[in-house]
Amino acid sequence: MQNFHSRDLVYKFSLYFCGCILPKGRKNADGAEHYTLECVTMSDMEELFTIYKAFEGGGTIYLMSGLDKAKPDFKTLLTLATLFAREGHQVKILTDCHFKSSEYQMVFGQLNGTKYERKCPDMLIDEKYFEYEGFVKPWNIKKVSRMFTHGLKQSDRLIINNTKGCSDRYLRRQIADRLNIRMPIEEIWVYEKGTKRLIFKEGKFHKDNREM
Repeated sequence: MQNFHSRDLVYKFSLYFCGCILPKGRKNADGAEHYTLECVTMSDMEELFTIYKAFEGGGTIYLMSGLDKAKPDFKTLLTLATLFAREGHQVKILTDCHFKSSEYQMVFGQLNGTKYERKCPDMLIDEKYFEYEGFVKPWNIKKVSRMFTHGLKQSDRLIINNTKGCSDRYLRRQIADRLNIRMPIEEIWVYEKGTKRLIFKEGKFHKDNREM
């Protein structure tokens, strides 16, 4: 693996060009308050991520420092990361960290001030947070609803494990029911037996887009 040497995270997570995060309570020129703890250097960023695999099409998989590769969902997350990265996307597999830590501010700082503050979604895909939701065996259809409920507390972009083959009609109903109560939903993907497909994005349902 290689160290992470890109600056693509630096400004995204409330950093100035010098690489310093503002202390908590201070405001920048646009008046936005930054909830942060300490100064972060590029060496900090380089130590935080390693390159797992780079693809010819430009996509790359990064692993966050401290990631537990033994956790049950890791293999699925890596499969999903591979599927997206092969299409040219930049994918970072993330791990939990305390919301007061400098690591949290570097990686999850964009969530400060939102309903997802203190949350730690599973992945960053092209700098957008995604939560992956699997299930504990044995499977039953009620667990799909729980996956939506829990996952959408972490992020408005969700990937559901649908390996057992729940119908798209049921999945769309789960999404529609939550939209009806004004729950924010940007994207919903399903993971099925080593493949992924989009079923909802930016207010529109997608029918069986298995080529995506």
